Amino acid sequence: MKDARNHAGELLQLAHEDLVSAEAIAATGQAFRSVCFHAQQLAEKSLKALLAVEDLAYPKTHDLGELVTFGSAVFPVLLEWADELDVLTPYAVAGRYGMAETPTPERAQALLDIARRFGEWARRMVMERLEAGNEGQQAGN
Repeated sequence: MKDARNHAGELLQLAHEDLVSAEAIAATGQAFRSVCFHAQQLAEKSLKALLAVEDLAYPKTHDLGELVTFGSAVFPVLLEWADELDVLTPYAVAGRYGMAETPTPERAQALLDIARRFGEWARRMVMERLEAGNEGQQAGN
């Protein structure tokens, strides 16, 4: 398995790609389910990066509520995000197959804003841990 630090970094890169995709699709004024899918993926990969940087073997799920609960043992602050992230979960799978509500442009933008804010927060948290780890490695050399 990849080391935790590399895995966390890869997940952050993938999360960023989902942000770019969601913003590009939103700019077309169409395909709002796809905007919501990429917003959910941005949040999921950001959350998994946060768990990965702590070398936690997170569950293989798209359920953001389950991931928040799992991660809150190490990051209690995640519970503050629970309600906002939970609204993204249906777009991971059900939204891709027409089983979730069809979002309005305003709803899609609101969900993208939630995912973007969470992604930025999670990225800062991961980067702090990666930088702290680098300092510890340099001190040991």
